Amino acid sequence: MVSQALDQSIAQLLSRISNYHDGDFDAARMSLQQQEVERIATLLIALSNST
Repeated sequence: MVSQALDQSIAQLLSRISNYHDGDFDAARMSLQQQEVERIATLLIALSNST
């Protein structure tokens, strides 16, 4: 149960990173590779756990 919820949360995070855009940044224009998206997610998770 926890694993499924965690998997879904990670998938959602990866999707949001891949599709993120605002006035100064557009992930689609950056053509991020899956490995880059996963690394960004890893860094965000690590940062959120360190505070």
